[in-house]
Amino acid sequence: MKMRARLLRTSAVFLLAPLPCLALAGETLGELKAKAAKASGGEQAILCSRVAREDVELANQHFTDGKVAEGHAAVRDAVAYAEKARDAARNSKKKLKQTEMAIRKTARRLNDIGKTLAIDDRPAVEQAVKELQQIQDQLLEAMFGPGKRQP
Repeated sequence: MKMRARLLRTSAVFLLAPLPCLALAGETLGELKAKAAKASGGEQAILCSRVAREDVELANQHFTDGKVAEGHAAVRDAVAYAEKARDAARNSKKKLKQTEMAIRKTARRLNDIGKTLAIDDRPAVEQAVKELQQIQDQLLEAMFGPGKRQP
């Protein structure tokens, strides 16, 4: 009987463990933006970088659905939130590394999305990727100081 009770308890733990993750995933983009607006310092940097990533995924969905104008608007919003994340991380000197990593992943994802677009739609996305990479470089500079630039 003890074995069966232990097995049930263990099963319950494994079944209920993902619930907090589902609650996080259930947040809408609007709720996440509201949280980011209320937060400060390193927490705001992390939340803004999450908003940027979600905006990129939203842009991908818009591009897939053929809503190119909405896709480009979401890309512009992603860059704006990445800038907010950079500013919050630099000003507070907190969560610089996590913010830089999140922006790098967002830039890589946006670059991958840009490769799937029609030729006419790519330049704006490529420019956004460059802006995200500049933000990433600025975060690295905030962490390690100005690097030696080669001409």
